[in-house]
Amino acid sequence: MNYSPIYPDKNNFNDKINKNRNDFFKVFAEKFFHEDFWSELKINSDQKTAFIVGFYTVIESRCNTNSDETAKLVYNSIKEKCQVQETFDEFMLILEKMKLKCATKGLIPFIKTNIEKNFEVFESLYALYEEKYAPQLK
Repeated sequence: MNYSPIYPDKNNFNDKINKNRNDFFKVFAEKFFHEDFWSELKINSDQKTAFIVGFYTVIESRCNTNSDETAKLVYNSIKEKCQVQETFDEFMLILEKMKLKCATKGLIPFIKTNIEKNFEVFESLYALYEEKYAPQLK
């Protein structure tokens, strides 16, 4: 299979990433998120909200996983580095709240909100990571 970066109008599933998803996304999280990311997200940061939801969305689209599987990948990828103390169920409640916040604040017609801008920043940064590391996957 040829490597194909993210393009909005194409099927985003990537077999190589899917097969290596646990390690691939954990390494990304190690490189991208900082130790205080999770605690700062809970304080209500639009940037952090956009980044965690962006991470969730990328995993879901690249691996074609269901909501629960995707959330587990996000949780396992950031848990250690970002010092997540919550159980998976507690994490899931916070993640759902962040997804809802993105959906309501990020989709105001004719206005580019901070969440939407930060979501685009995350997608661009992730695309650079994927472009560099995904072709190396076996």
